[in-house]
Amino acid sequence: MLSCNEVKNLMLMKDITQTEICEYCGVKRPYISMLINGKQPFTEEIYNKMIEYINLSIKDKEKFRNELKEKKEKEKQSKQNKK
Repeated sequence: MLSCNEVKNLMLMKDITQTEICEYCGVKRPYISMLINGKQPFTEEIYNKMIEYINLSIKDKEKFRNELKEKKEKEKQSKQNKK
């Protein structure tokens, strides 16, 4: 298992944000922050999902990023429509 610093460095090298990781893993951003800063130990499940996302092809990451962007835009529009 990689250390939290190694995971953080991989994320930096591959230009991966905590937001992307938390969306992919289905957890909140503060939890991911605690993991990659060594304040919480990795669970096997979350660690495996994080590594899976880090190892996705560039094409698959772009697809996920676009889906995430569309989701956020829809949420923003939905909030504006409620006003």
